[in-house]
Amino acid sequence: MSLAGIYLFLAVFSLCSSVCAIVQARRLYWLVPLYFFAAWLCGELALIHLGWQVALTALFVFAGVLEEPLAQAGLGVFALAWLALLYLHCQAMDSAHHLQAGLRRALGQGYRAAIPASRQAVLTDDILTRHWLKP
Repeated sequence: MSLAGIYLFLAVFSLCSSVCAIVQARRLYWLVPLYFFAAWLCGELALIHLGWQVALTALFVFAGVLEEPLAQAGLGVFALAWLALLYLHCQAMDSAHHLQAGLRRALGQGYRAAIPASRQAVLTDDILTRHWLKP
């Protein structure tokens, strides 16, 4: 198998994983573990997958592999996967809005007033990267 064939295989695998993360399939029976892990890793780590795929594509461009038609088809498939990964990342960025709405619906509009004042001082509405990188 040539490098172009490997590139196309990785592109198809990436697109399938991205589609698994977007589509909520039912009745997969024995394929559930494979479907779950593909969707879970791709959905949760969409930006990381996008990064390694772009880096791999740049590596193959510099190696001259994309001159072959098979690799060009792989680039087209990767482009579709990148759009899906960007969609998944945008969905993940919107989770704070849905979390707040769920908390208000379950606990009431004034759920924060029930929190002790000593704890309210340390609550934040946003989680900044520096907070979890250096706790």
